Amino acid sequence: SYPDDNAETALQRQRLLNGELDSVTGERRFVRKDGSVFWARRTLSLARGAGDEPLYFIGVSEDISEERKHRERYQVMFENAAVGITSIGTDGVLVDVNQKFCQMLGYERAELIGLPVRDVTHPDDVGEGAGYRDRFTRGEMQSAVGEKRFICKDGSIIWARRTMSVVHDDTGKPQFLVSVVEDISERKRAEAQLRQLADYDVLTNLPSR
Repeated sequence: SYPDDNAETALQRQRLLNGELDSVTGERRFVRKDGSVFWARRTLSLARGAGDEPLYFIGVSEDISEERKHRERYQVMFENAAVGITSIGTDGVLVDVNQKFCQMLGYERAELIGLPVRDVTHPDDVGEGAGYRDRFTRGEMQSAVGEKRFICKDGSIIWARRTMSVVHDDTGKPQFLVSVVEDISERKRAEAQLRQLADYDVLTNLPSR
């Protein structure tokens, strides 16, 4: 066993002995014979006799070292991405956001996690987002691209392009939606200016048609 994880294991065993838990699953480190360390997902339970007396602990462990490496690489990419990234539960609540998304809206991460995404969405765009989530949940689509407006902490509005995909749990049930969010406010302003030039005479500011 890895020394730093022994205290938590002792606590888990005590809770099993006290009857507080039937089993407990978590991640911990083990030390191989050659001294190398690996991560494992372990499920620990307690076997009891006919009189409910504790007999012995049963531990089932799975090496998750590669999975941990993938998760760590993803986390680095998540935090350092040049675009916003959000994870939204099927109930429409923000599960996680990266630093870029926080900067885009002017919030701290702790202020956004657990917040219904509708609270930072322009009212005219709320229905579209809910519609996407419903279709993802029903399995009608696996990915989608769309544009929407977000409300920043200071009340200002930004336009964003979202590329959305659904993440499933081990049973295949939709768990949450991942959105890559790109600020396109400058593009939207440029498009509005072009429409203005097309529709109005530059000198008179009167409709050109």
